[in-house]
Amino acid sequence: MARKRIFVILKYLLFLGVGIGLLWYVSSKIDIRILLSQLKKAHYQWVVLSGAIALLSHLSRAARWNLLIRSLGYPTRLTTTFHATMIGYLSNMAIPRLGEITRCGVLARKGKIPLQNLVGTVLVERGIDMLSFLLIIGITVVVQLNQLENFLGTHIWEPLQNKWAAQREHVWIYLVVLIVLAVLGILAMRWGIRKFRAHGGKYYFKFRRILVGFMNGLRTIATMPGKGLFVMHTVFIWLCYFLMVYVCFFAMDATSHLGVGEGFTILTTGSLGILAPVPGGVGTYHTFVAYTLEELYNISADSSVSFAYLVHGTQYIVMAVTGGLSLLVITLSYRKNAN
Repeated sequence: MARKRIFVILKYLLFLGVGIGLLWYVSSKIDIRILLSQLKKAHYQWVVLSGAIALLSHLSRAARWNLLIRSLGYPTRLTTTFHATMIGYLSNMAIPRLGEITRCGVLARKGKIPLQNLVGTVLVERGIDMLSFLLIIGITVVVQLNQLENFLGTHIWEPLQNKWAAQREHVWIYLVVLIVLAVLGILAMRWGIRKFRAHGGKYYFKFRRILVGFMNGLRTIATMPGKGLFVMHTVFIWLCYFLMVYVCFFAMDATSHLGVGEGFTILTTGSLGILAPVPGGVGTYHTFVAYTLEELYNISADSSVSFAYLVHGTQYIVMAVTGGLSLLVITLSYRKNAN
């Protein structure tokens, strides 16, 4: 147990160090005085609007979670679910993925609902959000096809073509090596799957439980009352995520000309930064968003990094303040019930 705890701590410190390193790297490209100046000159009415949209998305997420919980036969109040959701976000800011268990623990204690049932609903939510994110990636590719073609052509295809032309006489060697590597990769994957099934132990059964739970959750959504409302909440949540980024374009003069397609691109790359196992997406979000703005849309490095700080900082403050207030409310409620 002690060894496992040390491993968890070391893994957390490693990813925290990666995030801080990336944040330092992306910030070192610009003068801190320019960054502060651009943030000072931002049009903060758009930033406030972005924060308000973020709150709406969190409220809709809590309402969607309520639908899943009630489909299991447990009545819940929206205010309690919202507080649990925001406490989960607050936990995620410190330790990635901790928030999923935290919000289940809060609601299990407050609402007298079995913890394992709540964990099952969270797995369903996570699966639905992953499918939604894949759909967002598809939309981004469609609406930004020209930009992506130019970027890939400049940074990948042209360098590969030049290298291919220089090494044309060795083409058969490369093809043979590629085929051998592909065959070895397939064989290694099949061998790994067999070994995992035979010797994976608790990890294999944990994976199976997650998969079975997710499939059961999908069947629950298909048969649950109010499934149309569940889909509407899912669409609304991701629409809010898009608008949180899009309205911030108008907060800075350098990005005010960007449109809907660019908003989908930043939503995609920013989400990848948040999904990285780094506390709060610190560093990874800033790096992905700043690089995208600079390389795809020719926004200056100063403005790109400033925009990343502005959007990430806004959402960070919303989650920290609302999560802290929710934690206070739930704590006072526990004390009142105890008395």
